[in-house]
Amino acid sequence: MVSATLFSFISDMFSIIQQQTIAFGGLNVIIVGDLAQLPPVTGSPVYKSSEWKLFYPLFLKELQRQNQDMQYYNALQEIRFGNISITTWTILYEKENNFDHNKPLNTILNITNIVGYNQTANRINNIICNMLPVNEDKFLISSAIDYIDNQQYNPDDTQKLFKKKTNLSSHLCLQQGARVMYLKNNLIDQNIYNGTIGVITDLDLQNLEVRIAFSVKGGIIDIGIKKETATFMINNGKPSSRCQFPLQNAFALTVHKTQGLTLPEVSVTSLHPSTFITDKSMIEEYKRLEQKAAVPLPL
Repeated sequence: MVSATLFSFISDMFSIIQQQTIAFGGLNVIIVGDLAQLPPVTGSPVYKSSEWKLFYPLFLKELQRQNQDMQYYNALQEIRFGNISITTWTILYEKENNFDHNKPLNTILNITNIVGYNQTANRINNIICNMLPVNEDKFLISSAIDYIDNQQYNPDDTQKLFKKKTNLSSHLCLQQGARVMYLKNNLIDQNIYNGTIGVITDLDLQNLEVRIAFSVKGGIIDIGIKKETATFMINNGKPSSRCQFPLQNAFALTVHKTQGLTLPEVSVTSLHPSTFITDKSMIEEYKRLEQKAAVPLPL
């Protein structure tokens, strides 16, 4: 979810561009989202911004993804709002108890492990990558090349400073058969977006190029990916950069990274009740919007 600060910042930028003092520079704006998604990592939720109250809500009611499985849909709705019935808890615990921890490798490679923390995702990704066979030394641990004020730094030391400036990874495990996620939107013309998942088919260690097969609408696209450099400022204007492949290992991903993705098979690591705690202020805002949406707009 977008934070209130970022939402107001976007409004202010449009006001500057339009040279108008009113919200969003007087432009007509449509915002699309789901308040029941995860809250912003830092800052207040979007509905705490002053601009939020200017919008008229519309609710989309027609099912798209889960219209063939109403039991699953109802469970998701209960989880979204933290009002989980005994029936849904029973389904969740049955799934947990029936999980086969000795699945064959080909099954493990096709399951996305959804976890709460980057450290957990990194451990799972490293474990599964270590299980993959290595052909003809087609293997690369790619560490980011980081600079701050023209001085090179270890990416482990810069990660806390850089993570809010770039989504490029500090370290990557690249080898044939490894599942990775693309992190940019510059291949939209080929239906490859930030969040598209593919499998590495080959590595050219001499030219530092990774070939990846992405499953997209209409077929499979095999494309070469090279390192890119992101530049930005940190610490009172110090010029900084990170050079890395725009990829992320994707056998395991954090719940934040999987929002909005359609994944065929997943494994969720925690079913503790605290996992499903919902922000009460979000519930209150959702109810307020429903009441507002029930009142027709004046024509």
